[in-house]
Order: sequence, then structure tokens, then C-alpha cells
Amino acid sequence: MAVDFGGTRMASIARDYRVLIVEDDPELLHVTQEHLSRAGYEVHTAANGWDALKCLKEGAADLVISELNLADTDGSSLREKFLRSGVDDYIVKPFDPVAFVARVQTVIERRRIYEEMVRVDPLTRLLNRWTLEKQIGDELERVRRYNRFGSIALLDLDDFSHVNADQGQSMGDLILTCLAGIMMTHIRHIDIAGRYRGAQFMLYFPETPELGAHVVVDRIHSQFRKDADAVTGLDITFSAGIVETPRDSTDLSLLFKRAEAATYLAKEKGKARIVLWAKELGESDANHQTRP
Repeated sequence: MAVDFGGTRMASIARDYRVLIVEDDPELLHVTQEHLSRAGYEVHTAANGWDALKCLKEGAADLVISELNLADTDGSSLREKFLRSGVDDYIVKPFDPVAFVARVQTVIERRRIYEEMVRVDPLTRLLNRWTLEKQIGDELERVRRYNRFGSIALLDLDDFSHVNADQGQSMGDLILTCLAGIMMTHIRHIDIAGRYRGAQFMLYFPETPELGAHVVVDRIHSQFRKDADAVTGLDITFSAGIVETPRDSTDLSLLFKRAEAATYLAKEKGKARIVLWAKELGESDANHQTRP
């Protein structure tokens, strides 16, 4: 029997995981289902490859536990699907049900740790760019579907390349982690914060207009300048651009592009300032027919 992950949802407790058991032995299927249900998992079952594939089409499973040698003809298709996606562990029959549940929990914990590693930036411990874009994309889907709103802020450290060149990379890393920590202390638990790239950070504020986002970013900037000066002796600042959704678009790439345009304008105006895209650039952008 192989234990294979069929999804990437993060969870810290068993009830957050949907488990699919594929087993053609009715007695073993029942015992396995009973023990995993007692452990708190949401358990679905399939007696053959056809049923398993149908179940997977109806809803993704976080964990698939399957007999690889299924008797029906479509068992080979299911086996090939598992082998392509990667098998995490093998359990040889017969097995002790308690030990089996422990093995399942080990696989889940191993994947949970892996998911945590790949979703965050290793230096700042904020979301990395891939996860950041994914989570903001999910929020924008809610904006479109439920007529909600929110704001995106892009923060870009000023003259950061000179800091690295003059003070060394260790000083640069210290400044990045300093800003990341301050960001996390000033945002709500529902807000999204991540490292966009290099010395750029991004924040998403659900149910927040651009002026509300401006207030938070301004507080972050003030605190950052104080703390950076105390720690490094340097006057370090950042420029920021803010867009509001759905007013300025609900398209992820376009919102990022407009936030960048506002940030670049902030730098052109003298740095260490925050620019609202709609106020400063919206009209000229509309003249170029790129505003929705």
C-alpha cells in the first residue's frame, strides 16, 4: 500500500485534511477508514480505480492511500497518476492499524514542513513571491465574486544597492529583516505581507480603501526609519505605491504594474514618500487606454 499526497492544502490538525482510501478488500477498507476517522480525518473511500478517479474529479484529496495492484482495468491509470505525482511512503500488508495512522501522520507532518519551507522567504520569513501572488489572487477572486474591495501597497527600499555596496550584504540583510518585522507588527491578521522581489515588499489589505492603506504604510515607514537608524546608524527609507481594487482593476498583473508605476513616481518625486496610483497616475494612464 502506498501513501501519496494528492494536494497542497496546509493544515495543522487532522480534520483539515481530506483523505481518499482506495482498497479492493472490503474488510481492510473498513478498518482503515475507521481508524483514520477516529484520528480526526475526513475520510472518503473507493473500492477500485474507476471510483477513485471519479472521486478525485469531484474534489481534490489532500492524501491518497491506495493499493497499487488494483484488480480493475483502470487501476493501472490510477497507479501511473500516483507515480507521476510522487509516492511518499510504502506500507506492507498486513499492518497494525495504530502504526498505520502514525505513518499517515508522519507523511502529513513531513509535507506540512516542506510546504512551510517553500511558501516563505527564508530571510524575512514573509511569504515568498509565488505564495504572495497566489494569496492575493485568491483575494481578488473574492473581490470579483462578492463585490468586495481592498488595497495593495508596494514598498521599495530607497538606494538599497548602495547600502549593500557600501555596508555589505550582512547589513543589507539586517535592514530587510528589520522592515519585515515592523510590517508584521503593524498589520492585521487578515492582511497579507510578502517579499515581492529583492528589496521590494508587498501588502494586501482586505476591506480597506487606499487612504486606510496609506495610513498603515506611513506608520510602517515612520517606525522603520527610527528602528533602522537605531540599529544601523543609517537613514534608510522606502518609497511606496498604492492601488485600490476593484476601482483600479481586479487583474493581478495590472494591479502590480500600477503599484510599481506609483512606486517609481514616488522615487522620482524625491523618495521616502507614498503615492496613490489613482490620484497621481490614473488620468494619464486612462489617456493611454490601459485603465479598465
